Amino acid sequence: MSTPDSSKPKPHRVLACILCQQRKVKCDRTFPCSNCVKHGVQCVPATQPRQRRRRFPERELLDRLRRYEALMKQNNVKFDPLHDDHGSEKSSPNDYHSDRDEEASQGRAEGVAEVK
Repeated sequence: MSTPDSSKPKPHRVLACILCQQRKVKCDRTFPCSNCVKHGVQCVPATQPRQRRRRFPERELLDRLRRYEALMKQNNVKFDPLHDDHGSEKSSPNDYHSDRDEEASQGRAEGVAEVK
């Protein structure tokens, strides 16, 4: 099922010129743009949007975590791994609380003031 809107081609986006992209400044998208005129350089419009890449995609981050956990095991460092050997997540960092945090929350619940 196609709708009338889906058959129309998307309007061509006017992109910032190369200089404005490189300098990371706002381009007014006229030709030549005001930034290029101001700096006396040739205004070259960008033909394709720049490719954006996530710095740490989730898969890459989890692979790094597994490598670090494997190194810790090799060096006999005792720790509670966030992932088991099958790659499934056991718990999140927010699930961990120190004994002091638990004692403090119990003390507040019982009406006992914590003295530092």
